[in-house]
Amino acid sequence: MKRLILSLIIAFISLGAFAQNNLAKLKYEDAEEAFAKESYQLVLTKLDDAEKMFGKVNAPILYLRIMAQKNILDQTNFYTRAFAKHFPSLRTNVSTYLKVFQTGNAEKYKEVYKIGEMISIHPKSAEFYQAINLMDKPTFSQA
Repeated sequence: MKRLILSLIIAFISLGAFAQNNLAKLKYEDAEEAFAKESYQLVLTKLDDAEKMFGKVNAPILYLRIMAQKNILDQTNFYTRAFAKHFPSLRTNVSTYLKVFQTGNAEKYKEVYKIGEMISIHPKSAEFYQAINLMDKPTFSQA
């Protein structure tokens, strides 16, 4: 009897995890659709949801996040608040991808590597990006 109850509990826990995994995959697919529509901010939101449901980051999620962040930055003027908001995260994500997912898709790895090379010319200091946020705020005379 105890084995039956234990088996049922394990089965229900497994079903819950399986359902959550499927929901995470759907969120990821929603993010891919948003990417195709060039709704990059929505991509990041959907990927946040998928990552929470998976419980960890994986190569496809991180790759799509990097591509969305890169495209957001491509549409942003350098050294503005929008740039300062996304750039440090992009740098961290590229670094993580290159370290953790070395044995994945070679083409995607190469693409992320090129992005890493491209962004390496920008300052790395967190204080630099904090200063951008302060400089980009309107003053009382501008309001």
